[in-house]
Amino acid sequence: MSKSKLISIDTSIFGDIAKDYFSDNEVLRSKAKKTVDHLVMNGYIPFVTYHHILEILQHEDTGTVLNRWSLFQQFPYVAWLSSHDPNAGLGSILDIHKIEVLLTLDGLGKNTDLLIQTVEESLVNYSKGSEFVEFFQSLYMSIRDSGIPYSQRDKEIESICHVRDKAIDKIKLSSLFDYQLRNPTDLMESLIAFENNLCKNLQTSGDQKLSNPSEVAANFTRDVLQSSVGMFGHDISAYEAFVLSSGVKLEQVSKNTTIGQLGSLAVYNQQLKVVLNSLGLPEHLEKQVPYRSQITWEIWDHFETAMKFEKFAHGSNMQDKHMCVFALFTSVFTVDKRVCEYFNQLTRKNKALSSVLGSVVKVSHYSNLEVLD
Repeated sequence: MSKSKLISIDTSIFGDIAKDYFSDNEVLRSKAKKTVDHLVMNGYIPFVTYHHILEILQHEDTGTVLNRWSLFQQFPYVAWLSSHDPNAGLGSILDIHKIEVLLTLDGLGKNTDLLIQTVEESLVNYSKGSEFVEFFQSLYMSIRDSGIPYSQRDKEIESICHVRDKAIDKIKLSSLFDYQLRNPTDLMESLIAFENNLCKNLQTSGDQKLSNPSEVAANFTRDVLQSSVGMFGHDISAYEAFVLSSGVKLEQVSKNTTIGQLGSLAVYNQQLKVVLNSLGLPEHLEKQVPYRSQITWEIWDHFETAMKFEKFAHGSNMQDKHMCVFALFTSVFTVDKRVCEYFNQLTRKNKALSSVLGSVVKVSHYSNLEVLD
């Protein structure tokens, strides 16, 4: 399927262009302008979503953020993802999920070409660069002024997910048949050890910019305790209690399901509930959108699995895992060396994706964009 010449520019690379484009150094300005001119002359249009803007907003320096907004004005046109909700501003991965779920409910799931076509026809908009800034800068800067959105929260979530013992992911649920639920006193003793160990691991392999590992560990342990209380209120096995407390139905798993697979299924179930609720659809329709029936989920899940083996957690991975889905809707999707390898792994595993993904280009400096034609 042919695509418009849309290019998703990695936000760090986009930031480097903006920094040099508005630099006092004439040489740097000239280099950045050359790259922008090359993209414009060759018909490339920046593709922007809520996730791109969120990463821009998270920069601590307001001048830097404003320069990145100004860079959009240097392009004749900007392509942007709109939301299903006309009052919601820029579109996000949630809007892509909505379309895919609706297609699946209509019996058209796993038709990636149709998904791409539907998104392009219903959600991709084009504006002059200056108009794009006029539409959105004031709105999102006001959101930023209320507190840099989600920056620290992303670091917390990614760090907690990253430091978990990965060997546990391979344990089968059948092992739970050999255990009983601990009594509340024993549970409290275990949770104290759990919190101390979590805090230590957050300090050694969590996001290096995580500012409050001890507080994060304490809050998460409290949440674990609160969610565990319900497991003691029913006369059921440890197996059943564990599965149900994860937000997964017993019929969705078997004794051979691993802890890691259960976790992925739990995330999918929660995500699907959010999508159905946002569409105003009843929850019982989730049975018609089974696990792994969504290509967008397959992409997200691949990057989630790959990134958990990195040495340190990165809060930015929260957005990167969503943004990688947008390679379906662009001609060129620029990434760093690390993410490029993850894409290579994905297309080796699912060769059908090679024909529908845009060209994934590894970029270490913005001047690399000048090889695009």
